[in-house]
Amino acid sequence: MNIKRGLFRLWFVLSIGWIAFMGYDFYDRIRSPYIPLQEYRYMPETKKFIPHVDETDPMKWMDFTRTRDRVEFPNNVIAYIPSELPGEDTRALGRRFQAEFVVPRETEVSTKRREYIWELTQAAFGPPIAVFLIGAALVWAFSGFARAKVE
Repeated sequence: MNIKRGLFRLWFVLSIGWIAFMGYDFYDRIRSPYIPLQEYRYMPETKKFIPHVDETDPMKWMDFTRTRDRVEFPNNVIAYIPSELPGEDTRALGRRFQAEFVVPRETEVSTKRREYIWELTQAAFGPPIAVFLIGAALVWAFSGFARAKVE
């Protein structure tokens, strides 16, 4: 019976299982990384989008939601656009908003995705490498206690 070979095979099988589990665990985070929600409201007076702050007064919030359309964009961005604007103006504002606020967030998404990939690499490969090194050191240390061959 060769204990070294058996331990190596056990380590190999457990390492493959660990790497597969970590890949499964990180898959959703890498596919669609979480970035915080950003909300903006369009101010017709200044013709600009400003960061939106929720109203604390329920009546003001009800008035706000009655007069604004909530438009959700990719990359976790929401715009509140006045309801009274004509359809063509709303579409133009949507395209402008997309260019100014949604597209730049793509760098945040890719940065977060790279961070998760780096975390996955460390979490998936770090423990198996550490276990291998500790096991190799133990095998080396205990091989010093082996009986000397008698000739």
